[in-house]
Amino acid sequence: MIQNPEFADLQLALADNYQDTGNLSEGIQYLEQAHKIYQALQDFNYFVCFERWGRVYEVQGDLNKALQHYETFYKHMYELHHQFPEHQLYMHNLAIACQGLGVIYRNTGNIPKAKRYFTEYHQLMQTLTSQDTDNNRFKANLATSFQYLAGIAYIRGQILEAIDAYTQYYQIKKELSEKQPQNTKHKYGMATANGKLGEIYLNQLDYPQALVHLEAYNSLMLELCNQEKASPAFQHSLAVSHQLLGTLHEENREIPILISHYEMYLQIMSKLSQTYPLNLDYKRSLGIAYSKLGTVYFKSLNYREALYYYSLDLEIMNELTSIEPDNVQWHNGLAINHAQIATVFYEINDLDSSQTNLEEAQRIWQKLTENSPENAQFQARLEQVNADMKELKSSQNV
Repeated sequence: MIQNPEFADLQLALADNYQDTGNLSEGIQYLEQAHKIYQALQDFNYFVCFERWGRVYEVQGDLNKALQHYETFYKHMYELHHQFPEHQLYMHNLAIACQGLGVIYRNTGNIPKAKRYFTEYHQLMQTLTSQDTDNNRFKANLATSFQYLAGIAYIRGQILEAIDAYTQYYQIKKELSEKQPQNTKHKYGMATANGKLGEIYLNQLDYPQALVHLEAYNSLMLELCNQEKASPAFQHSLAVSHQLLGTLHEENREIPILISHYEMYLQIMSKLSQTYPLNLDYKRSLGIAYSKLGTVYFKSLNYREALYYYSLDLEIMNELTSIEPDNVQWHNGLAINHAQIATVFYEINDLDSSQTNLEEAQRIWQKLTENSPENAQFQARLEQVNADMKELKSSQNV
């Protein structure tokens, strides 16, 4: 094997490219080669490879291994940063380690630890951008830190904080996009911010504001997909924009419009899931597409079709929780699905089946709230399912 840093850098770049395009198996081969060369050369990027391995395991759904690699990366970067506190390379990579750890702890429901690492990530990026105000990479990472803090605030029910942080995320990405219009990642950040703000306003029942942000999200994603037709990430976000617009029009009872958005969502996600079967986020989005169509049929009183689509979602959620048992969002999705199926059975007067599914949803949300007491969304869902169970038992006693 050729053992020089330039060749190793090439292998690492190829690994990143394959991972970005969803081809994990090819990416892993190049990452393994780069890691071995860097180790032999005692090159700094030997440490960076731990972060890349963390990403690989995260995408594959092995959150324990991802956590181990991110912790190893954090340990090395923490030691180097405290030994050389003014060295920007070490400070920046420590920030990246914090980002990785924050994501894993968020996905496993440990909100206090997630907030701790995202806050550290944010503080480090604030320091770096103040030291080097013209460094666009640092600004991009500062924007991302606002994005993660916004997500944590939203999970904890701190809506105004979430809106403020997503707005700052948008503003930085907009500034960077104007400076570097050829860099699609900045426009993608603007789109993502609009999507998150639209989702928040939708959940707050502020439909006019939701429509403004969700239409901007959809419009930006259409532009990006036309620029980079091969990007699965852009296709996925375009699909999500259709899903959110469909939900908005569902609330407004605009049936033909919502069906067209949900069908487009299902079409894109079916294709992505077939092309990238190892990508768990794509599987989840396909499940959501089935769930959304199930809800449309449920509201149309077509309970047979509703149960069919909810059952397709259930299959996916059972698969996801078996692949990635530590991911609280998968368990939350599974509980939502059981609650939906329970509602269908209730409407067709199969109260025993309704109770079975409600009890499963109740069990999952009880466990989620015990393990993640700061999650306001889990708490609200548990309260709702408890109320539904009470109503069901009253019906059984009639």
